[in-house]
Amino acid sequence: MPETLRDAGYVTGLVGALKWDIGSWNQGPLDRGFTEMALHPPRTEPTIFGGGSTYLGVDGSYLTEVEGQYVLEFLERHGKRRDKPFFLYFAPLAIHIPHTEVPKKYLKRLYPEHTEKEYSKRQYLQANLLALDDQIGRMIKKISELGIKENTLVMFSSDNGGDPLADHRPDPYRGGKNTSKEEKTNLYMQWEGNYRMPTIVTFPGTLPAGKEYKGMASTMDFYATAVAVAETELPQHCEGKNLLPLLMEKKNPNPDETLFWNTHGTEASRWKQWRIVKYNKKKNWHSEKNHNKQTNWRLYDIDKDPAEKIDLAAEKPDIVREMSQRYDAWLKQMPQPRSPVKPPKHMLAHTKDGNKARHPFGRGWMTVEEWDKIKDDPTKWSEMYMRPLYRLQPNVEKDSPLSYVGP
Repeated sequence: MPETLRDAGYVTGLVGALKWDIGSWNQGPLDRGFTEMALHPPRTEPTIFGGGSTYLGVDGSYLTEVEGQYVLEFLERHGKRRDKPFFLYFAPLAIHIPHTEVPKKYLKRLYPEHTEKEYSKRQYLQANLLALDDQIGRMIKKISELGIKENTLVMFSSDNGGDPLADHRPDPYRGGKNTSKEEKTNLYMQWEGNYRMPTIVTFPGTLPAGKEYKGMASTMDFYATAVAVAETELPQHCEGKNLLPLLMEKKNPNPDETLFWNTHGTEASRWKQWRIVKYNKKKNWHSEKNHNKQTNWRLYDIDKDPAEKIDLAAEKPDIVREMSQRYDAWLKQMPQPRSPVKPPKHMLAHTKDGNKARHPFGRGWMTVEEWDKIKDDPTKWSEMYMRPLYRLQPNVEKDSPLSYVGP
């Protein structure tokens, strides 16, 4: 997506958690289409979460607020330009765990009458949400102040459903991200609550306010939608649909649209209101040759039964047959893993330790031009895991200023 938009004449920026779990070490953001990225300040020494602290090595700073400031800096630089449009990917670490390191000011705003010594997990979660909401509010306000509100498409979503173990609640849907503490498996992840997430789209000059879209959509559609707004071509290998005609009610949802999943022991598909799923806690990935054929498909009507309590497979075998045949056809054309258990590393959505990638030292902003000058000099960057809970290399100076690095 950043490569396509860059080639279409856009400034492409990234702010936030470097959850870059795919690709190889030489495929970091500045190698894959982003022309600018905001570097995280180094984290503090190990605190309460296995060495990964969301507080930073700058007195009085909190990661969510620093990320919000980076967003404003990007908008100030590029929002006023009329010669070059911009694309910004803002991927804040919040509301990812750990939640307990949120500044107390957010807890006090939400719970001014709180007298207990400790706060609950749910209260910490809501404080993280408030901190994030503040930064999104600052972003929207800045877009309005710059006079570009009518011409700016904003898409807000998440990369997965809620985490029940962190007291996220995907109600009325069942399950969510993370494993079952009792069974030490990915049990929760087979249900709709792991794959379904809220999505908000605003485009004041184009989309009517207050409308609700009832059809299915996925993050693949964000790419196709952005490409349509940029008036350029979607690469042939990319799936996804332009959401704007659907959101504007100029086009009806495709009644035959089907989505597929195959990960963490779960095989699943959605079509209309129907969802088929099978789960094997011993498997992480199912190849076309050896997918979980020994387990029967279950069928749920998500509209009537969002908690997936009533298996309708025996009652509606024709629907199960139709959906399972579509799933088998989809799986057959997918690249196959090197073993029947899991795919090659570059195909895993999430790996245990994350993938390594080159990441320049320092913090503040780095442009692709500046990166091109140093990327072949190993003294200028670290080979770090691109996962948000890993600390940067310890030789990064903690007192270096937040600054824009570039020409």
